[in-house]
Amino acid sequence: MSPFKNGQYLKSRAVSHIAILVVLTGCGGAGASQPSVSDPLSADNVNSGSENRRNRDGQGEIAAAVQRIQVSAGRYHSCGKAPDGSVECWGKNEFGQIKAPGERFLQVEAGALHTCAILQNSKLKCWGFNQDGRATPPNGSFSQITAGTEHNCAIRSNGELACWGSNSEGKATPPGGTFVQVSAGGNHTCGILSDATLKCWGSNGMGQSNAPEGSYHRAVAGGNHSCALNSDGSVRCWGSDNAGQLSAPKGRFVDLIAGYNHTCARRTNGSVVCWGAGEKSSDNGVFPNFGQSIAPEGKFVQISAGYTHTCGVRADNVVECWGSNANRISEPTPTFAPLQEKVRSFERKPSQTPTRIHAPSSSRKQLPSLDPPEIERKITAE
Repeated sequence: MSPFKNGQYLKSRAVSHIAILVVLTGCGGAGASQPSVSDPLSADNVNSGSENRRNRDGQGEIAAAVQRIQVSAGRYHSCGKAPDGSVECWGKNEFGQIKAPGERFLQVEAGALHTCAILQNSKLKCWGFNQDGRATPPNGSFSQITAGTEHNCAIRSNGELACWGSNSEGKATPPGGTFVQVSAGGNHTCGILSDATLKCWGSNGMGQSNAPEGSYHRAVAGGNHSCALNSDGSVRCWGSDNAGQLSAPKGRFVDLIAGYNHTCARRTNGSVVCWGAGEKSSDNGVFPNFGQSIAPEGKFVQISAGYTHTCGVRADNVVECWGSNANRISEPTPTFAPLQEKVRSFERKPSQTPTRIHAPSSSRKQLPSLDPPEIERKITAE
């Protein structure tokens, strides 16, 4: 039976399995830090792929320990980074946004119709739709990148921001200051400064750029809403609430991500909770339900929210996506081949669920940590 509703959307999660036969070496390097011993997830696991990898001393060096799987959910496509740094993307490809170059990367970010990534030499590379220059990145060395709908931003090695692409309503004109994390949304951008304060700029028609005062560890920009992770681990959201994307649950969290009309967060125990579009069992009359806010059970070490789907990396190094499967955006490629190793690809069987990519257990224990946020060490130590 077809997994698609009306030939477009995933009714039950599709399946694509591969075993990545690798031996991952834990690399210690500048910018790498280990989580607290009380972290409920293994110290070998990693955190969000879209968080900044800068040293706490502000030197802006990218961690050498980057051998891990990372996933990024865009609007009509998704991308993954293998432990060897190679990138593969899947989904819609009318502008070449899933044709990743054969180079090695530290981080990959899927936008709406384009993709951007940080090379292992800290330089930037983008591909796909290049209207307004969104796929033409600036020169320099960078430590974190974020891809929005029509624009991108990245943090330079000195903490300054560089943004490019469409600058409608000033979303690609960043304020001054030293930043430690940044997130590009639909038509606005938010970022965390080195003093833990929060700034947002760009469109403010729904109040999405009215950044609240306080001390924060992470900020995320969605379509017309924004959310931030407070220093106490709670989540605060503002802007459009047309799909319930501001209704953050109570509790303490260690990671946060915003899709176009939904939001997801990772709890201290690694479980994921989402809210907003796709949360309820039926359509809300404005946004159809694709299940993008119905997170599967289990522990995750990284999450990424797109337009109508969500992806995450499980604690056992499994990539799982849920929500819409239009253009197979929730079906990771079965050829996620790491460098100098063989990939064993298994035939998809409709009876098997969920969609995921995984490495064998012999490799998972050696995955290094990569700059978990200060809040994760603080909260889990209490």
